[in-house]
Amino acid sequence: MYAVAYADQIQSTLSRLYWNTETQLMNQWDDSLTNPRVDENYYYWWQAHAVDVCLDGLGMAVSL
Repeated sequence: MYAVAYADQIQSTLSRLYWNTETQLMNQWDDSLTNPRVDENYYYWWQAHAVDVCLDGLGMAVSL
């Protein structure tokens, strides 16, 4: 069960540092909430990897 607690902590940290409630997307830098980058490009792969991490965590929780 230690792995589950660790996975939960990582998921929470990912959301806390990167989730942007305004855009409903992950920020690409962990300081984006305090240092807005108006001209920031949208990087598909960053979003895809973030979604993959979240889904992996969900799958792990469901399988237990």
